[in-house]
Amino acid sequence: MIKKYLQNHEFRENSLKTIRDERNKCTHTQYLGNMTKNDFERIMDSLFDMLAFWLIEYFEKYEFGSRSDMMRAFSILPPIIRYKVLKFLYKKYPNNIHIIDRLAMAIVKAYSIEEANSWVEQEKN
Repeated sequence: MIKKYLQNHEFRENSLKTIRDERNKCTHTQYLGNMTKNDFERIMDSLFDMLAFWLIEYFEKYEFGSRSDMMRAFSILPPIIRYKVLKFLYKKYPNNIHIIDRLAMAIVKAYSIEEANSWVEQEKN
């Protein structure tokens, strides 16, 4: 019942499920295996998703680009978190120039300039 009132709840729930499942597997005494690099990366990616979710919720309330102090603070986040937030916001607000500008730069920093050029070409219309 509460789910319908929470925006983006699927995004958050999927992240929590991944974290919970991986954590549970590794914290029980019956599990004697090692955590793989892939397991660790999935947990970290889910933690980044959780942080992105909170930022998305903030920018749903306060328009992205409307506060210069938030833009400066946002710029110090790791590029992958900025990318996750901006990718989500761009789908919802494709005409916000602040999102477009920052998303292109986040793609460069999180992935590569070639990836950013490809995104710009794909979205240029």
